[in-house]
Amino acid sequence: MVQGRGYKLIPDLTWGKLDEKNRPEQLIGMYWANASEQAVVGVKGKYSRLHEENGFEWHKVKNVFFSTRLIPSQKPIEVYKLCEEICKQGPYLSLFDRWINRRHGWITVGNEVTEESA
Repeated sequence: MVQGRGYKLIPDLTWGKLDEKNRPEQLIGMYWANASEQAVVGVKGKYSRLHEENGFEWHKVKNVFFSTRLIPSQKPIEVYKLCEEICKQGPYLSLFDRWINRRHGWITVGNEVTEESA
């Protein structure tokens, strides 16, 4: 879906979920005790070929970050900060989202974006 709209996918960004004691979260899943989530990140236009001349050094970006699990469906702030670092000028789009993830400067799209739907 993302690639069909002209975006280039940036693969394998993993959020390692931590509990309140900074240990890997003990969650329940169908096959694994899921303590991580994958983020789908895409870039478009002049950002689809980012490299050092644009002021961004991919080789310095780790593809795993660790953050405390928040309330259900809330994304960690690190995801937004990373996207804002990659594409300093924006625009930013968050798909399949909920009202809890609205962020200044981002377009948030989803069937539960308004606070009344929470």
